[in-house]
Amino acid sequence: MSLAWDDTLTLGIDEIDSQHRELFDRFNALSQSFANGDRTHGLRDLLDYVNTYLKDHFPVEEEIMERHNYPKLQEHRNLHVDFLNEIKDLEAKINREGETHTLSLVVYKKLLQWMIRHIKNYDREMVVFIKERFEVP
Repeated sequence: MSLAWDDTLTLGIDEIDSQHRELFDRFNALSQSFANGDRTHGLRDLLDYVNTYLKDHFPVEEEIMERHNYPKLQEHRNLHVDFLNEIKDLEAKINREGETHTLSLVVYKKLLQWMIRHIKNYDREMVVFIKERFEVP
């Protein structure tokens, strides 16, 4: 369930790319633990980490969008809020049901799919807009 970083995930804005790589590295480390037979260890840790990470990362993305007058800022911000709410829902489900094998699979799959879809679609669209109009280091 791990994900190798590749060029399709690189956006070309160093600040964002380095944060995305950090998230993938952490995800992969916890995924490896899961693959090695530790079926529940790290699930709460992963959600705690992702939640903390996103609360730091999303404002960075949003500040970049604001600085460059990105017209879909509010739409992008809403995606961020929606995902943070999904994480809260997953945390509540874990608190109710415990860290089961099935729930672990659901959480890992949902996080992985969201990260890939968000970076490859929404973040890339934002970066294309910025790069077409501004010099980006």
